[in-house]
Amino acid sequence: MKILLVSPQTPDTFWSFKHVLRFVSKKAAFPPLGLLTIAAMLSRADFMAFVKSFWLLGIWYRGRVAYWRFFWSTLLRRPAHFRHAIELAIVGYHFRRVAKQL
Repeated sequence: MKILLVSPQTPDTFWSFKHVLRFVSKKAAFPPLGLLTIAAMLSRADFMAFVKSFWLLGIWYRGRVAYWRFFWSTLLRRPAHFRHAIELAIVGYHFRRVAKQL
């Protein structure tokens, strides 16, 4: 698995870690958090379901505007419930697909 981590550049001051990083063989003092953090919280199957929900519900599905509104409002207002909210969004998508076939 290849992961690209991008870290913003900090000004070179006395308190910055730029000079110390050479001695400890590191390129950044604090690696950025993001999708890697989400991947660490979830199992592999859950992470793949999360990525698929991004693709299906956030990009391909016609209700993508409502999905992103739900995504960001849950992430900002109730981050502790974020995992359960995305799970409910996926279940709702499958429910709509099954109900449409009836």
